[in-house]
Amino acid sequence: MTTTEKKTKAKKSILPLPKSREEANAMIAEIAMNQQRIARLEADTNARIDAIKEKSAEALTPLKDAIDLGFASLRTWATLHRAELLKGGGKTATFTHGEISWRMSKPKVSIKKEKEVLALLQELEMDEYIREKLEIDKEAILKKPSPATSVPGISIVQEEEIIVEPYQVEFELPSTKATAGEAVSA
Repeated sequence: MTTTEKKTKAKKSILPLPKSREEANAMIAEIAMNQQRIARLEADTNARIDAIKEKSAEALTPLKDAIDLGFASLRTWATLHRAELLKGGGKTATFTHGEISWRMSKPKVSIKKEKEVLALLQELEMDEYIREKLEIDKEAILKKPSPATSVPGISIVQEEEIIVEPYQVEFELPSTKATAGEAVSA
């Protein structure tokens, strides 16, 4: 027996298997209660996070606005005083608290009237500038499996799954506020 086989068997024997329908039902109820606890904790946590974000946004908005205004003002001022700022040549003016630089952006393609440009590229036989995305249409294969499944490498796969669906029953649970606080502060 290999090490992998031993590990697999050990893992399987650890599972607490129900011994009866009643125990299986109790296990499903426990899962449902834990799902409910998780949902409450997540809702409480998300509410706290939303409140913190909202409070933070109120404080951050004027700061971000001041930064945006400062950048815009400095760009305009630097444009008007470029010759003075770059007397010695170069593309950077240095200040005590930072610098202002002039740089070329990365090149990007700008296309106006894309359909017309595409037609013109095709007409001029400039196919190297036209991209065609080819991909297998899996939905079409599912709708009409034959003759597609006769192609080597194509198969339709289905696997049986075991689905455990606890009913959404409200259980009497202790308050989650202390638990959520402990979880957040931990």
